Amino acid sequence: DDLNDAFSEGAGVEASASFPQGSRVALAVAMMLAVTVALAAAHFGATPLADLPRPETWVLMHPTSFGLRGCALDPGGILRFLDYAGTALFAQAGVVQAGKRGMDFLGCLIVGCITAMGGGTFRGFVLGERPVFWAAEPDYLYISLAASAATFFFWPKFEAWWITRGEESKPKLSSEETTGRRRRRADLLEEFLNYFDAISIGAFCVIGANNGLRGANGNPLVAIAAGMFTASFGGIIRDTFCAMPARILHSHSDAYASLTMMGACTYVALSALQVSVATRIFVPIGLVVVLRKAAWTFGWRLPGYGR
Repeated sequence: DDLNDAFSEGAGVEASASFPQGSRVALAVAMMLAVTVALAAAHFGATPLADLPRPETWVLMHPTSFGLRGCALDPGGILRFLDYAGTALFAQAGVVQAGKRGMDFLGCLIVGCITAMGGGTFRGFVLGERPVFWAAEPDYLYISLAASAATFFFWPKFEAWWITRGEESKPKLSSEETTGRRRRRADLLEEFLNYFDAISIGAFCVIGANNGLRGANGNPLVAIAAGMFTASFGGIIRDTFCAMPARILHSHSDAYASLTMMGACTYVALSALQVSVATRIFVPIGLVVVLRKAAWTFGWRLPGYGR
């Protein structure tokens, strides 16, 4: 019944969406065109190589002479930082959804970790990576568990504090004004999380595409798929565990996985053109952020079946 209700709610959103069908088709064409351009660049240019720094040489969290961990602000180090931050954010999103579905502490921890690491795990399964990345680098598991636990205990209190913050200094507000103020503050928090999520999935699609090139000996199509898997499949697994329609697979949701695919295409094309490492990292991330901003602002969606 809950699943049927979720599908019905999504159908209502789809019916009320103002994004015209012609624009939806144009977005689908743009997605396919991005794949075509990336494949053409890989065919006519140099074979795209997975020459971003391997995880063991990324230096954001390298041992120092003091036995501590340090930060290096080179492109690889920044990408590593975004990878870690995105892992924590995805864990937070998983716990919030699991909590709203009535799961207990253990359930929220499991869903949080699956959301944070599920995309990379699925990519590793497809590419035959052994061992799975979070077993080889348990930092990801520690981050996911810590972020999930912190979200479970502190996020509801923080969210309530943020939305009602400052009301004690405005005792004369009417109920309508109070409701409007709370809605604006909730929207501001959502906007911040959307930007953070966009940066994270941009980083994930770069990392996934790079691993796809490595695992498939430079095959560009496999790399594009691996980038999309890494950035978006954790959300599919989360929605499945929460008995919800997979958000990114339905036309009532704004464009998401298709935009990470475009980011992965950009990374593959730039790799074939042999531009600098910094350009290959930051241009796809920036593109994904811009596209996601447009998607949640203007309601960009892909066309639905039979429409």
